[in-house]
Amino acid sequence: MTFDNLKNQLMNLSAEKLAEALVDLSNRSDQALELVERLLAKPEENLQRIKSKLSSLKRRRRFIERWRTREYAQELKDFLADIRAKVEDPKTGLELVTAFFKSDSKILEACDDSDGLVSNVFHFDAIELFVYYAKNIKDESLLSNLVFELYQKDDYGVRDVLVNQSSQFLSDEILRSLAQRCWENAKNPENDEYIARHFLFAVQSLARQLKDAPLFEKAALAAWPKLALNTCLDIAEVYFEAGDLEKALQWVMKIPPEGKFLDYKRDELLLNIYKKTNDQEKLKEVAWQIFRKQRHVETLKQLLSIIGEDQRERVITEASQEILSNPHFSESDLSFLLQTNQIDQAQCYLFKNVQELDGDRYNFLLPIAQQFEKENRFLAATMIYRELLESILNRATSKYYHHGVRYLKKLEELAPDITDWEEFLTHDQYRKKIDEAHFRKKSFWIKYEKR
Repeated sequence: MTFDNLKNQLMNLSAEKLAEALVDLSNRSDQALELVERLLAKPEENLQRIKSKLSSLKRRRRFIERWRTREYAQELKDFLADIRAKVEDPKTGLELVTAFFKSDSKILEACDDSDGLVSNVFHFDAIELFVYYAKNIKDESLLSNLVFELYQKDDYGVRDVLVNQSSQFLSDEILRSLAQRCWENAKNPENDEYIARHFLFAVQSLARQLKDAPLFEKAALAAWPKLALNTCLDIAEVYFEAGDLEKALQWVMKIPPEGKFLDYKRDELLLNIYKKTNDQEKLKEVAWQIFRKQRHVETLKQLLSIIGEDQRERVITEASQEILSNPHFSESDLSFLLQTNQIDQAQCYLFKNVQELDGDRYNFLLPIAQQFEKENRFLAATMIYRELLESILNRATSKYYHHGVRYLKKLEELAPDITDWEEFLTHDQYRKKIDEAHFRKKSFWIKYEKR
């Protein structure tokens, strides 16, 4: 049932029935009780209740374990949503959400936030609410001072979003003055390296929002005097965003093609630069580089959009030949062959690299096996299901045995449809091997017999 359908059906009920249901829910759930109290409270009562709730968040003594953190994060989200729903005055609203940010240490220390769920409340919900109220505050100096004050004491790394979103409620002039203030603090000899870098990060963020690439470059190089490849890329990106393509190209070319983890970002930025400059030869060159490094239907689509759709068959054929001649196995290449309907080549590639398959990679292998099965390539599917089965058995963890049983049953189902086992073990031979290697796993065989 959709939300709209549910809402329409509830609207058809009498007020008495809805009231009875709300009373019943409020008796069962503290959250439902809070909702009912919010609905019934007067504006001044709501404000007092919100302030009391904030105080209780800061006074919380019982530590919240990781398994309960999602519930805690939802409680914080509901609290912020309550402020937005009940507080119309922007000054009051801003004061409340500011108090929430200032409570970050108490809120985060009260829980095990290993999954980042509570931090995300600050990164998304709290900053959204801050911006909502700040947009309706005319005194930009007050807002700038507030952002600076909060960012200055960002011990838990959740207040940087205030700087990152400043352009939504501050004019360029005020953004520049804030950037200058952060720069002066970064250069204050009384501040240690950590504090200086903290303020330089703020300058970079503000410069990016201003599209002031020279200022970003200045702050980035001050933060990281030993020039790193990712710094080069960041500077290049900001020059590109600012429309200075020549400078962007100069900086991106400082990153060697074998920059490994930066490879993709480097090539994508080069591609965008050459699109803007309309350098067709360089554009083709980079598109080919991207495709050859990561053969995928999306990189193929990107390449063909540049060299022409009429080149599709040639590109796919050449790529297939390169894949099959490569002595090293690549999961992405196997996927590419299947995605481009090169079924024979995909099967050949699989048979050639069966020993390279990793049964622990079930999220990748299972869909591949199912696709081979759909194409009636039962031997290819069998090779993958065997790897998946052996991964389960080798781990010897009983809670996963039901998956292994499913794979073994699938192997039995496929076996009669295979007439040529080529150089691989037949199903009977393979079953004998499995029986001998794993006969001690009683719980597995019990599950198998029951299914």
